[in-house]
Amino acid sequence: MSIQRMSWTASLAAVMLVGGWQGQIAEAATLILYDGGANNLPSQQGELAFGAFYNSSLLSNETRFVTPGDGGVTFVTNNVGNTLVGSRYNATYAGYSNYSPFMGIPVNPAFPTLDTTVGFTLSFNLAIQNAFNPSPNEAGFSVLAIADNGWGIELGFTQNSIFSQSGDFTASQSAGHNTSVATQYDLQILDQTYRLLVNGTELLMGQLQQYGQRSSNPLPFNPYAQSNYLFLGDNSPSSHATVRLFSAQIDTTPGTIDFGGSDADSGTGGGNDSDSGTGGGSDADSGTGGGNDSDSGNGGSGDHDEGDGTDITNGNGHGENSDDTTKVPEPSALVGLGAIATFCLRQRFQQKP
Repeated sequence: MSIQRMSWTASLAAVMLVGGWQGQIAEAATLILYDGGANNLPSQQGELAFGAFYNSSLLSNETRFVTPGDGGVTFVTNNVGNTLVGSRYNATYAGYSNYSPFMGIPVNPAFPTLDTTVGFTLSFNLAIQNAFNPSPNEAGFSVLAIADNGWGIELGFTQNSIFSQSGDFTASQSAGHNTSVATQYDLQILDQTYRLLVNGTELLMGQLQQYGQRSSNPLPFNPYAQSNYLFLGDNSPSSHATVRLFSAQIDTTPGTIDFGGSDADSGTGGGNDSDSGTGGGSDADSGTGGGNDSDSGNGGSGDHDEGDGTDITNGNGHGENSDDTTKVPEPSALVGLGAIATFCLRQRFQQKP
């Protein structure tokens, strides 16, 4: 092989190394599910499908339930044939999902992965104009997000509160809130924790759930068993609501969610602890210190590889990581290594007779 060819190969290898490293850099990944400014139906925007059940019949006529205009849609979940039915017929399920209610397949095959380890945010803007909720465990409007690993959370919206559904479909965490005015909601999910922001302020925070088959679910498939599944609408047998929906989007950009040390169970410190941490580090179990220790470290700040307070099992100071993991060099170092390799090869071949 000629010196020029080897030089080109070494340089290409260096570029590939740098390119591989840069491939790990997070890129913005926001998908608009519904834009009310378009003044058309959500199903016409290519990301959501509409479905409704009435008297055991699966309906697809979206305009029976939804009217576009004024920067959003008005969504009446117990409306059939443009006529409000009596309360004894309020067994209608109606809503929007990123899955077809008829076939149980994604509307958009390229829909992004909802990865709990990376984190994602479902944002939506709506107002509950009126609601009928005869059971404390049901809501006339619900939002459901299931990640790719089967963990997720369902939130129920009444006119004066928002609550989360436990794994057995009973109301769990709840907070009072006037939902009758247009409000920006951001449902953030990271690891085993969810957080609901209302106009940028935290309202609810807790653990993700794994749901089984809901006995009242009339769909030909179990939506709770799907991965990367979203739903906005009425999925209760007796409740109903009139909702103004203005927008919805999903953001899967890595590194954009920071729970700021709030513990979904009982932590009181500054770490992102989903169980019982009380310290300042991002401890997923029971850390009490300032380091990013995934088990029980209580040392200083650092990362999961090496440096100050980075012992993954029991670090408590400035020691190195117990798994001896080597950090990936900076891009500049990779370029330098490639250049050095090229120079050494050139010198070696030039010295040969």
